[in-house]
Amino acid sequence: MTSLPRALRRELAKAVAASRDLVPAVSIAFAQDEEVVAIGWGAEPDTLFQAASISKPVSALLALCLVADGTLSLDDDIANAMHSWSLPPREANDGAERRPITLRLLLDHGAGLGVHGFLGYTRGEQIPTLPDILDGLAPANSAPIRSESPPGLAAVYSGGGYTVLQQLIEDASARPFGDLAAERVFGPLGMRSATFEQPIRPELEPLVAPAFAAGRRIEGGWRVYPELAAAGLWCTPTDLVRFARGVQSSFDGRHGALVPQWLAAEMLRPHFPGWGLGVALHGTPRDPHFGHTGGNAGYRCELFASAHRGPAAAVMTSSDEGGELVPALLNRLAPHLGWGAVTRQELDLPTA
Repeated sequence: MTSLPRALRRELAKAVAASRDLVPAVSIAFAQDEEVVAIGWGAEPDTLFQAASISKPVSALLALCLVADGTLSLDDDIANAMHSWSLPPREANDGAERRPITLRLLLDHGAGLGVHGFLGYTRGEQIPTLPDILDGLAPANSAPIRSESPPGLAAVYSGGGYTVLQQLIEDASARPFGDLAAERVFGPLGMRSATFEQPIRPELEPLVAPAFAAGRRIEGGWRVYPELAAAGLWCTPTDLVRFARGVQSSFDGRHGALVPQWLAAEMLRPHFPGWGLGVALHGTPRDPHFGHTGGNAGYRCELFASAHRGPAAAVMTSSDEGGELVPALLNRLAPHLGWGAVTRQELDLPTA
């Protein structure tokens, strides 16, 4: 039975207390066996946070579900499956424009696409459509997503690439992205609180941990991120641990897992140094781990898990200043979960 020793609980509480003036809400979930343990300060187990860039691994798993059923291919040109938008050709004389951008390259940040991350929109502000965001048209507040380097040569972190992924999934499935994620990922994995609703529907607003920056509540309480695949997930740390459990089950080839073992192996295989499909990779081939950080306006969070069925943990906070607290809490929790070698250097990943 997974439990939280009193000494560790006190140690975590002490770290949180030192930051409470700047980080009003903190929530942790972890698991070693089948039980998920959740603990919070200024947050209940069902309190919702923005997962920010941890949306990317969840979106990657959704894409792999579509690969598993033949809706998408990892290595076909994405242009073959997209009909509502097309990426303008890159102006170059090196022949690289003839190299296709594939789903695999979108997922491992190897597509050579721009736009690192997104700013979000104030609640009540006009929200751009997905095509507006892709082309950088008003009211979008981000640059157009374009090819900036040859595909397939290196991993360059790109929230823009995941926004192209969002359009690709909607075109290929003829379904809204959020509805499909709820059906194919959230439901099967028991991610009961997770939603890609942006803006979040009014009846869920009382569950939201309002976002803070420099000790002050963000205007409107939080920002809206229509870039769903890149940054739009709302959830609890328990949802993230259940997501990790789903990846672990697929990687170990368990009966009834969400995707076939070969696809999970592709997800957790290095395609570029440190990057799998949607996840950052750590550890060794004999003891692999995966994870991702997240950083939207007023939220900082992190997911870290063993690749094989074993420990998984997630920390979510409601403040920009949570960026220092999150790794501190994970590193305090690590020895309890058997991650004695985990350091902040290993956990340091890009945010949104």
